Amino acid sequence: MKLTRLFNKALICNNLKRFWWVSLLYTIGLFLLSPLLVLTNMGNEYVTTIEFDNIFDGTICFLFIVPVFLAVIVFRYMQNSKSMVTVHAMPYNRLDLYVNNIISGLILLIVPILLNTALLSYIELFVTNGILFKAGIIKKYLW
Repeated sequence: MKLTRLFNKALICNNLKRFWWVSLLYTIGLFLLSPLLVLTNMGNEYVTTIEFDNIFDGTICFLFIVPVFLAVIVFRYMQNSKSMVTVHAMPYNRLDLYVNNIISGLILLIVPILLNTALLSYIELFVTNGILFKAGIIKKYLW
């Protein structure tokens, strides 16, 4: 089986056009959960690492809920018989559909995380001069 057959640009673009709004809401939610709270609490001299722990705990909970929701939405066509017949009548087999849905779902999930990471990195490096996040907090969430 050829790898180029599994990767179909039309199917992936179709999923990205249909579900871009989930990725946008995910980006806004991640922005509201971490960079915005970090920026609003940055000038407060009473902010402790415990409050930053609470911010990142909320973000981690959000990171587990949205992927399940997105998977349900991307594979929702399988629950409706008319949609399923229409999709499976296309010249793609089930493996092609499955792989392309997985790829488009990963794109929809990874882009907001990368944007959020870039924004937090920018805040850490240029706004706070590298003193906002302590190594203990970062190690706690990496391990």
